[in-house]
Amino acid sequence: MRLYIFNRDILEYKRFRIITLGRVIVFMAIEIVICFILLFCITSLFSTPKEKELKKSIKYILNEYDNINRRVIESEVILGQIRSNDSIIYETIFESQEINKKEFETYYEGEIEYDYCEIVNEVNTRLSNLDKRLAKELFTLNKLVLKSELQRDMLLHIPAIQPIDNKDLKRTASGWGWRVHPIYNIKKFHYGLDFTAPIGTPIYATGDGIIEYSILSTDKLSRGYGNLIIIDHGYGYKTLYAHLNKFNIKKGDKIERGKIIGYVGSSGLSTGPHLHYEVIKDGKKVNPINYLFNSLTPDEYEKIIEISNSIKKSYD
Repeated sequence: MRLYIFNRDILEYKRFRIITLGRVIVFMAIEIVICFILLFCITSLFSTPKEKELKKSIKYILNEYDNINRRVIESEVILGQIRSNDSIIYETIFESQEINKKEFETYYEGEIEYDYCEIVNEVNTRLSNLDKRLAKELFTLNKLVLKSELQRDMLLHIPAIQPIDNKDLKRTASGWGWRVHPIYNIKKFHYGLDFTAPIGTPIYATGDGIIEYSILSTDKLSRGYGNLIIIDHGYGYKTLYAHLNKFNIKKGDKIERGKIIGYVGSSGLSTGPHLHYEVIKDGKKVNPINYLFNSLTPDEYEKIIEISNSIKKSYD
């Protein structure tokens, strides 16, 4: 059915269109779709102030995560070095193997897919693990402190300095090993370390101890050593000082490291003024050059080894 309306102004009938519900719904649906399309385009091309602030915060968080990650890695490496040093201390000084040498692992793998919840959880987990490791290391270090207190007396008794003043190392002479004997002119094993110095140069005890022998060159026990001193340091250590000019101590005297015990000479089977120095551990003679650590830097240690090895003839 069609409806018409008469227009008196122009004297014509015009058709009257009835707007149905279906048309209204279609029109609204089209409008909604157009609005969504426009909104999508606007949000894709332009950011709101709040979105810009959020993006800036996310970028900052990711940068901070990378910084924290690197710091955690550095801490893990340092912790590993501390643990390794603890192991060295235990094994060399305290003659113990209490420290496990297992190295720490790091977890950083470079590029990652960012899930911010996982990032937070990962950082928290790693920091918790690091806290546990640090607590364990602190416990170990406390044990080390307690043990060092107990071992302090031993450390004072271990021979650990040069027996004469030799800061420039120029007094270093023949060292440990096979050398040509200056008198017999044959190869003979040299069980000590020689220091050349003018007669009367002071000789120092290299560790705390008790004078076991102070022997004159005329004594049968001298065996070519000349005037001789032997110090018992305890803990299995003894030191021997030979070819002295004179000494100012006697058997049974208690001696502290650095105290003058005698003076350089050339007594016994000697071709010139010098000190012959030996270290004895558990009844066996050992290389004295390894027991100068309190008076040498690493560079000086290398230099004194080079000097002592370059001299192929001993002084006694």
